[in-house]
Amino acid sequence: MLRGTNTIVRSSSFIPIFAYLLQGLEQHSSDMNIQEMVGDQFPTTRWVMPRAHDKRVTVFGHDKAMYESARELNAVISHERDELIRGLRTRGGLSSEESSSLGARGRRSAAQMRKIVPGEFGTLAEKEWANQRILLGVFSQGGAMALLSSLTNKYQLGGVFVLSGFLRMREKLPQYAADRHQKNIPVFWGHGENDSYVPCVVEDATASVALLRSSKPNRVEEGGVGLHHLQFMTYPNFDHAWFDGELIDLAVWMSNLLENLQMPFIFS
Repeated sequence: MLRGTNTIVRSSSFIPIFAYLLQGLEQHSSDMNIQEMVGDQFPTTRWVMPRAHDKRVTVFGHDKAMYESARELNAVISHERDELIRGLRTRGGLSSEESSSLGARGRRSAAQMRKIVPGEFGTLAEKEWANQRILLGVFSQGGAMALLSSLTNKYQLGGVFVLSGFLRMREKLPQYAADRHQKNIPVFWGHGENDSYVPCVVEDATASVALLRSSKPNRVEEGGVGLHHLQFMTYPNFDHAWFDGELIDLAVWMSNLLENLQMPFIFS
């Protein structure tokens, strides 16, 4: 499992938004200062930094902190989702209007939304509500893991933000994501046009974005994920790093995202 987390809490809001910041391959959680740069704009957000394992990486010849699997990260998300549901129940639970809206979006009955999956905590409506309050990002391998985890998660997350990232398992991902209902997940992807860090060159990022947007279902190499809400921004003269202008764009994207979280689902 992940080795614990550093958490910066900027709000006493009863049920906050959780933004998970996943570190790059050569970073540690203490390097992730994005929350310090944009966090004041989002007082209801908790910034959580899961610490990756130290593992030998062949390309470097020595140990680097890296995340082992999307399954590991999804287990952490499931735990956070359960805690959000407990908080929701403490404040009285979902209103009948909220529950009906959740069901209407997925064309499911009230009985289906009350369903409890054996071995899982919470009703279907509660789990979908909670997952919408969880965001994943952000840099390099962290962005790659955020994409893979969100697109293979059983329930749609609130959003994904990727800075100088890449898409893992690019040719196989449509197969893994085919049985998920993730086409409406909001994604922000920012990338420096001078990024020379393999596999994060901008040409690779552009190809990955094209695959994620593609809705062609029959040929895996052409995609089939079909994301509807992917914002891709490139920045001239910037390498494998983030910078103020990119974070301004990210903050605008997050502002729109969190404003829509007042509704049970972000996009129809």
